[in-house]
Amino acid sequence: MKEIAEKHQFYSFDAQGMEPVERVGDGDIVRFHTQDCYAGLLKTEQTRREDIVHLGPPANPTTGPVYVEGAEPGDTLKVEVLAIYPGDHGTMRVRPSVGALGDAVEKEHVRIFPIHSTEWIDFDGLRVELRPMIGVIGVAPKEGNWDTDTPYQHGGNMDNRDITAGCTLYFPVHQPGALFGLGDVHGQMGDGEVCICGLEMAATVDVRLSVVKGRQEAWPFWERDGRWSVMCSEKTLDEAAKDARYAMLDFLKKRTTIPNDELTMLLSLIGDTAVCQVVDPLQTVRFTLRQGIGQIAF
Repeated sequence: MKEIAEKHQFYSFDAQGMEPVERVGDGDIVRFHTQDCYAGLLKTEQTRREDIVHLGPPANPTTGPVYVEGAEPGDTLKVEVLAIYPGDHGTMRVRPSVGALGDAVEKEHVRIFPIHSTEWIDFDGLRVELRPMIGVIGVAPKEGNWDTDTPYQHGGNMDNRDITAGCTLYFPVHQPGALFGLGDVHGQMGDGEVCICGLEMAATVDVRLSVVKGRQEAWPFWERDGRWSVMCSEKTLDEAAKDARYAMLDFLKKRTTIPNDELTMLLSLIGDTAVCQVVDPLQTVRFTLRQGIGQIAF
């Protein structure tokens, strides 16, 4: 298994300027060692922004990028999330006027939570179970330079709490080798990420990277146990939700024999629109099928 050390960080998904730190084969399992979103700089609960702002990363530290042999524009990168191993603690920080609850925050506040038995934290007497998820994950975009704080069609900072061990993701390949990376792991996070952070932590993530030749969708897709989901990011939740429901409709029209109008009915019955995050430069919505509808392959 090839391992990508946490020292290999990048801060933008760039259509032209990403230099791979490793090359891997189609179907290889790769281990990524990640930093937390604060690059490990919040050492104590007394640390304040002015203490570290000159040291901090320009965006979410993301481990990679990795060049996947055989991945070419027009293909899809299949990413199976095999395991997420959390670090020994998680960190949170709130500040006034930052995040969707920023107006309610009175002053900067930092908490550092030890992880107990890799499974839970003690939040002032309340046991909160861990559900490790990947906040930033994606590939080089078709065009432009997207910092790792921003999600879009390439993936990026989607902050989807369903990106956990056992799921599979599909990203459109627009640059040779796909140039894949991941980071910003959270031990736990609610839909919306309303205070601009989850339980931020360093982690180790194992994934299998495979190439689906000659097929792709415009947006990243997710699958688990026959249930499919699409993640779309736009300036508003309404725009993102519209993109997501139409992306799922188009996806199913290509892969089933169900007539168009019947599909719209089915999506109204078993399709769930949910918010991933509302705090990044673009907001992310997922549209998920509540159950499988037969043997669908990407």
